[in-house]
Amino acid sequence: MTKDQLEILFNSWRHEALPPQKTKSLTETTPPGFSQDAAAKIQNKNKETQNRYSELTHIFQNITYAMQENDVAIAHQIPAHLITSVVWHIPTKHLIEDTYFDAVKDSILYLHHKTQTEARCADWIALDTETPLFHTDPELRKILHCYLRDAWKALGFSESFLR
Repeated sequence: MTKDQLEILFNSWRHEALPPQKTKSLTETTPPGFSQDAAAKIQNKNKETQNRYSELTHIFQNITYAMQENDVAIAHQIPAHLITSVVWHIPTKHLIEDTYFDAVKDSILYLHHKTQTEARCADWIALDTETPLFHTDPELRKILHCYLRDAWKALGFSESFLR
């Protein structure tokens, strides 16, 4: 990605304080195909994180779209519902950083570490199906791990942090 493309992607949130809590409708939005139980989990996560769960989910989806537009092959293998589920498993402390920049950076580091081995994320569930996240496709964890590495690089962060 070029610097200009990154600036457009980060636009209003890079190195800036997180905005005040969004409208109530953000927490009430249920992604298509998700059960009411999953919607309740999303609403609870949004309450717990002052809507930052949904905001970071949108940011990660935008990062994925930008990577796809720039022909980063691995990004084409990441479905939106996976992003929704994976971000749900990020601990609150990483989502409520002072800036979106820091929240994205900490979240990628956390997810990259957790997806290195199957054991570290074995208890993760898919919010849309409420089944183990990587149960139906064990290769998806490896794909996600590679995607996180490539997203890290695409965002211009130092590779030395990813070990």
